[in-house]
Amino acid sequence: MARATTGASELERQGLGYVLDAHYGAAIPFLRTALEQRPDAPALRALLAEALHGHAGQLRAEGLSAEGDRLAAESRAPREGGRTEPVSRPPEPGNGRSVR
Repeated sequence: MARATTGASELERQGLGYVLDAHYGAAIPFLRTALEQRPDAPALRALLAEALHGHAGQLRAEGLSAEGDRLAAESRAPREGGRTEPVSRPPEPGNGRSVR
């Protein structure tokens, strides 16, 4: 059990470093994994929400409004104690199977 906590702490530290450097997209996987290991950590939950919100703003600034909107919606879940799974994306055109 102590090993999982240590792992979560290391992941949180790496995620925090990315957030402090405004590399929000890189921080998200670290923080999600750490939160899975420590779901009762409100500071970690808030840090993930900050990373999601920051990356959403970066995507919008790059003209990727739909992606930014999805992340902005996802950023509210950790703040409210909800799940931290990525918001599902709609299927892209041409990826479906044709039925004959």
